[in-house]
Amino acid sequence: MDIIDTVEKNEIREFFCKDWMVHDGFWFAQSVNEIGIEKTNRINTNGIRMMAEIEIRRLIKLFNNGNESFNDYTEFREFIAKSIDFVRPDFMKFNYSFSESSVLQIDFKTCWAYEGVKQLGFIEQYECAVIMRLKSWFNYLNIEYTVSPDFKNCLMHENGLCSFGFIFSDKNLIIQ
Repeated sequence: MDIIDTVEKNEIREFFCKDWMVHDGFWFAQSVNEIGIEKTNRINTNGIRMMAEIEIRRLIKLFNNGNESFNDYTEFREFIAKSIDFVRPDFMKFNYSFSESSVLQIDFKTCWAYEGVKQLGFIEQYECAVIMRLKSWFNYLNIEYTVSPDFKNCLMHENGLCSFGFIFSDKNLIIQ
């Protein structure tokens, strides 16, 4: 028996996601110490954007047979829900929902990025990279959207909660 067969799928995802988050946190802290928060924010969000573009291509292969387009909003919504559920480990505590009026609502109860960056002492200047992951997915798919509220810095820090929506354009209800 292969050792991988002795571990549950969810445990594998949790292990590797936690490893990634630990590396990400240490990288962020070292980068801030070496080059400052402004450059670190830029490098971090660019890195997330580039990673997310590769990630969405892989998710398209897994959940949409390699097809980068969708027949309608329902198909798009199902694909995004599968993708979020697939990449989200248990420690990332947030809810999401889709409305019939083409809105993806995201609500964080807690945020691992907020907690980590706050511990480092840079939360005042931190630019949210979490939202960049989803923006990059939609940008890669050529899905037009606005974000409400539109923000750059950490909403959890600024408002005591993090809640935002992606509002998709009406013409994206049928995506070509």
